[in-house]
Amino acid sequence: MMKYKKIIVMLVFMIAFMAFDGLVFAQTITEGSESIEVDLYGDDISVAGKLKEINEDITIVVYRNSDNAKYYIDQGKTNENGEYSFQFGLPNGSYKAVVTCGSQKYTTSDIVINKKSGGGGGSSKKGPDVASLDNSLVFTDITGHWAEDNIKKIIASGSINGYPDGTFKPDNNITRAEFITVLVKAFNMKSTSEGKFEDARNHWAKDFINSALDNKIIQGYSDSLFGPNELITREQMAVMVVNALKLEVKEYEISFDDKDQISDWAIKYVATSVNEKLLVGYPDNTFRPKSSATRAEAVTVILNALNSISN
Repeated sequence: MMKYKKIIVMLVFMIAFMAFDGLVFAQTITEGSESIEVDLYGDDISVAGKLKEINEDITIVVYRNSDNAKYYIDQGKTNENGEYSFQFGLPNGSYKAVVTCGSQKYTTSDIVINKKSGGGGGSSKKGPDVASLDNSLVFTDITGHWAEDNIKKIIASGSINGYPDGTFKPDNNITRAEFITVLVKAFNMKSTSEGKFEDARNHWAKDFINSALDNKIIQGYSDSLFGPNELITREQMAVMVVNALKLEVKEYEISFDDKDQISDWAIKYVATSVNEKLLVGYPDNTFRPKSSATRAEAVTVILNALNSISN
């Protein structure tokens, strides 16, 4: 049974005539060697602290008090000193946050936000929101989208999350680092290596990139460059998902009108991914190998890969 600890943290902002941009509120609670600090910087909430557990997975779940729905979820790791930090935006409302590490659970008291602007408050988080999430969170921009069901299913798997403003942004492009992060999460891959890519050494997704490298999903542009912030193309996505599934790459026949635009190094992977129904072309019989993939396309491809394993 989980050991529950109540961390007494109250953030109450009752501002009737002015926005709270620039205000800084901080409260630190220390219990033995463990501490939790909640700060407010402009529109961002920061939850940080130090635990006894080092290099351990840690998850934060923010619940909306009005209906107990999960409003924001994220996952990370404590560092070698047991330190961790999450930063996110919250719109007006009342919330509570639960931080879980191993068998330990820490729950804040109410976090009440009352801003004059009533805006959503954008997150300054650098990486994608990737964490366990169930369908109690309803995104405002996926209803009727062609990938709506796929988005809900992949979110339920805990591989990707939406944004703190309640959107998923399905038609936004996705970077190579973001795609690898979701893929590694979905396949539950682990790594203990420090990797070889110089441009990923200090990147927020370095652990996921290193896992993908160790599991032979990626090779990079060279021995030292991965290009984590570049948008992933459809042919790159095909290579990575085929490698993740450890499929035998074959020269299947493909009949896309633009097949000549597929890179030589990717042609067999694209053919294999299409044959395995991981990726499909467009209604105009094109594959568009050099086009940047969207978040909706990415989650659909990864879901197809997960389904192929279960089948």
